[in-house]
Amino acid sequence: MATLEKELMFLILQYLGEEKYKETVHRLESESGCYFNMRYFEELVTQGEWDEMEKYLSGFSKIEDNQQSKQIFSEIRKQKDLEALDKTNAHLSTSARGALFRDLKNLIEANPLFRDKLDFPRLKSSMLRTLINRGCLADQSTPFAATENNELRTLPTWKSKRIYKFVGGGSKVTEITKPSQCYSLRLPDNVTDTKVKVSRLIYTNCGSQVLALASNGEHKLWKWENSDDSLDGKATAKAQPVLWTPKNGITMINELSDAYPEVAIPCLVLSKSDSYIVSASGGKISLFNMVTFKSVTTYIPPPPAATFLELHPSDNNIIGIALEDSSIQIYNLVTSEVKATLKGHRNRITGLAFSVALDILVSSCVDTQLCIWSMAGWEKRSSTYMDKPRGRLMPAVSDTRVQFHQNGIHMLVINEKQIAIYHAEKLDWFGWWVDKTGGGITSGAYSGDSQSIFASLKDGTVCVFTASNLSLLCRIKPTAYLPSNPSKSVYPLVIAAHPSEANQFAVGLSNGHVYVVEPSESEGRWGTLPTGST
Repeated sequence: MATLEKELMFLILQYLGEEKYKETVHRLESESGCYFNMRYFEELVTQGEWDEMEKYLSGFSKIEDNQQSKQIFSEIRKQKDLEALDKTNAHLSTSARGALFRDLKNLIEANPLFRDKLDFPRLKSSMLRTLINRGCLADQSTPFAATENNELRTLPTWKSKRIYKFVGGGSKVTEITKPSQCYSLRLPDNVTDTKVKVSRLIYTNCGSQVLALASNGEHKLWKWENSDDSLDGKATAKAQPVLWTPKNGITMINELSDAYPEVAIPCLVLSKSDSYIVSASGGKISLFNMVTFKSVTTYIPPPPAATFLELHPSDNNIIGIALEDSSIQIYNLVTSEVKATLKGHRNRITGLAFSVALDILVSSCVDTQLCIWSMAGWEKRSSTYMDKPRGRLMPAVSDTRVQFHQNGIHMLVINEKQIAIYHAEKLDWFGWWVDKTGGGITSGAYSGDSQSIFASLKDGTVCVFTASNLSLLCRIKPTAYLPSNPSKSVYPLVIAAHPSEANQFAVGLSNGHVYVVEPSESEGRWGTLPTGST
């Protein structure tokens, strides 16, 4: 690491430490490889956090680097194996861990790879905050860094921008508050019972239809015809669609759970060709023909009931089915064969997402646990829990959903309190946003081009973020897209993104209605990308 970059990293580490972002500090220490925190490492050894210990070390050295590194990893794994064999003798384990740390400390200090990484430079307290308050960062003609003797000197401009953005600088957030700032269309329906909610909402892959699943198990399909405003038949807020039903008059209705229908978990997934859907509302899983609306067949009568469905992106005959007993079945819809049963969660699974690029399945749970499964042999690769926001209480359970970016590598993870972007393979997050309204996040989705993220809040606001780092671009208030004086009890429960129109989304509301929303011609898009965003 270049000297200037290393000095900058120490400033950020000091700032994060002062702000009590403990987990973030240690992750950055390891990922940057600029400072090995011996005190933190001692904590890991004392607590027997073997996996976290190796993960932290890997930012500084690999087992094959040299003899000291080989011995470090070897001693850790030896102690881990010994304790696994003898779980009854806690006193001996504590004593052995103390001796282990002393040995490891000597090996680390003797290892040339750790040279100059064991001492944190002496910096004045709140150094970065002081510089920001003086306005040094805002003036990009005078970027800076701190040297070991705490003097200021010049630092390349792009570094200054990076810090400024990191600690809260950035573009002004666009506020959409008036109907004139966007197009909004309520889709025609026959809703009479406002207690029936929209539980699931998706666009068809061709982009010309919207499909909703209501809390009473009924499906509704809207189709756009060619018109002056929508010559290609794509969904739009500028032209009315039709609430479509086949000539046979059949409606698509799921079998509801006999016991506790009010707590049934609706599930809905659409085939790649838009020809059929797989759906459930607490009862049997149904496969419906999208042209005739006929139920072709049903699968897996409960209990346990399905809690989430996801089709394999390369083979739509294969489906991942999360069940109430916290297991996942990899199921063949044609042969009705269970190819594999995956067990690794202890609570209700609320999300599944496949990545062909990484050859993995990701599952998410109400306790925020994320698990990675190999699609090759369906074995569990790794797991983690979402970091809790500092100083904020998390609900005991919260539906946690996952969705892959178009690249199949980055992953959106969202629950009631926070949104995060992860590198799926490493299960490391690199973007994070916490709801401070108090109401909570109800739903979220990548835009059609995966460049933005839409998230709906319980106060009716829809937020638009950059997908690269979760910078907030735009807030769309309910006064802009809902009727005048919208009720606080009416808000989006689900949000869906148009597959090819990057700025269009649809929301399903708590009163059963569905709205399609897109920016006006004068706005063009939702907000302005911050300087330097990609």
